[in-house]
Amino acid sequence: MKKELIKLASPQAVAAYAWLAKPDEGQEFSDGKYKMTIILDPETTVDWINDLKEKSNQVAKKEWGKVPANMRYCFRDGNDSKNEDFHGKLTITAKSKYQPGFVGTDKKPLPEDVQPASGDIVRASIALIPYKAGGNQGVTAQLHNVMLIEKRNNGSSATEDFAEIEAVEKDNAGETNDDDFDI
Repeated sequence: MKKELIKLASPQAVAAYAWLAKPDEGQEFSDGKYKMTIILDPETTVDWINDLKEKSNQVAKKEWGKVPANMRYCFRDGNDSKNEDFHGKLTITAKSKYQPGFVGTDKKPLPEDVQPASGDIVRASIALIPYKAGGNQGVTAQLHNVMLIEKRNNGSSATEDFAEIEAVEKDNAGETNDDDFDI
C-alpha cells in the first residue's frame, strides 16, 4: 500500500543551488538528483515554519510512534552556513530522483525553454519524508513541483550581454585598430 504523503507549498523564496533542468551530476558532491535550496526570511515565514514543524512531527509520530529527541527538520538556520548570503535566513534543500514540474503564477505549465534557476523567486511544493541514517532521525523535503514567481536569472551568456556593441577585430599582432582608445 502506498503511503499518503503530507505535502506543503512553500511561501515565496529565492532559489539557490538549483539543479532543475538536469540532475546534479559530475561534481565532487553530486548525488544525481534534481534539487533546489530555497531561502526563506524567518521573520515573514514564522507561521509557515511552525506549520512545517507540526506536520513534520505528525510524519515522525506516524513513522516511529513519537517525535525522536534528536529530530532533524528539513530546514536549516542560515547562520550555520558557510555561505554568508544565507546568514539571517532559513534554508530548505528539497531533492527528487525525478524532474519536478514547472508552473507559472497562472498555474499553467511553463514553456519547455523556461525553467526556474538560482536567483529566481519561486514557491516549492514539497512532500515530508521520514528518514533514519547514521543514528539521526528526521523528516526531509522531497521536491515535487516549482512555481516560478519572478524570473531574475535570465541565463544570458556573455556574448548576449554585449550583442548591441559592435565587435572590434584584432590584427595578427593582437592589436586593435580602434584609434579612439590610443593612450
